[in-house]
Amino acid sequence: MASGARRVTDAVVATIALVVLAPLCLVIAVAILLEGGGGVVFTQTRVGRGGRRFRILKFRTMKPAGAGRPGDVPLRQRRDNPRCTHVGRLLRRTHLDELPQLVNVIAGDMTLIGPRPLVPEEDAIVTAAWSGRHDAMPGLTGEWQVRRSAQTDVDELIRFDRGYLAARSLRRDLAVLARTFACVARGAGR
Repeated sequence: MASGARRVTDAVVATIALVVLAPLCLVIAVAILLEGGGGVVFTQTRVGRGGRRFRILKFRTMKPAGAGRPGDVPLRQRRDNPRCTHVGRLLRRTHLDELPQLVNVIAGDMTLIGPRPLVPEEDAIVTAAWSGRHDAMPGLTGEWQVRRSAQTDVDELIRFDRGYLAARSLRRDLAVLARTFACVARGAGR
């Protein structure tokens, strides 16, 4: 699919998905608010196409920094993170915390399917091993996100993302989407 057609498809599909999922997003927002402490949406700097930084949107899954016990500090991607809320654990397990990224797709920061957008520190490590990473638009979901192992590493991320980009097609995109829905359905999140 040509990049212009992909961009239009992404914007249309993401807009329709946001409209259809609006009631679910409202329920999630209320649940986050009822659990208390902080806003509903969390933003974080990620690196996109051409190395351009953007703010990714996610539903908040953790207590604000400094909340909770003294000594609690932000921790990355820990399944047992003590700052993770009850609602947050469910959102992470089902990947529903990522629904606000549909706005990033509409804004043109992301595509529906592509390499995972990384935080700058992780991106520096990956791009040192794969300089062509920034040639592609990052995706809401992608090959690595749905096929990674429990002991994931940089080599695995690069292998899956490069393999996807080398053979990108409508058929492959549909296969990634099917795996994404399967991951959500079985709660195979972090």
